[in-house]
Amino acid sequence: MKTTEYISNPSKPFCIALCLAILVLIGILDYITGEEISLSVFYLLPVILATWRTGRWIGLLFCFFAAIVWFYTDFITGHVYSHSIIPFWNAFERLCFFINVSYYLSRLKSSLMQEKLLARIDSLTGLLNPRAFNDAAQRYASEYVL
Repeated sequence: MKTTEYISNPSKPFCIALCLAILVLIGILDYITGEEISLSVFYLLPVILATWRTGRWIGLLFCFFAAIVWFYTDFITGHVYSHSIIPFWNAFERLCFFINVSYYLSRLKSSLMQEKLLARIDSLTGLLNPRAFNDAAQRYASEYVL
């Protein structure tokens, strides 16, 4: 595998490790900045990356990880709320938001893959169209060219 192919299409374990590292980094930065600066939008980054690159189930797992890291960071910074149930409600709300983003992103990707497949099949005959033939020929040629 060429280096550019590996960078453009990393393996699932590499992507999972990268998403975990990003999530930990965001949690640390959120702890350092404290209550005054909100990094809430950045918690979506590992959720989106994991969902898009590895699939729905790992994306959902990262939804839970992101909600837990955010809750824990909020807890250790000493944020004071007017009622003891509020941090748990906020964590639940964030989790639901992350799950919605992950769900709709995975639906978007599956629709994109379906459209990509349909763009390569002739609707009348069900056979591959010239675009699919040219793509297959280019892959074949690139594999066997010295």
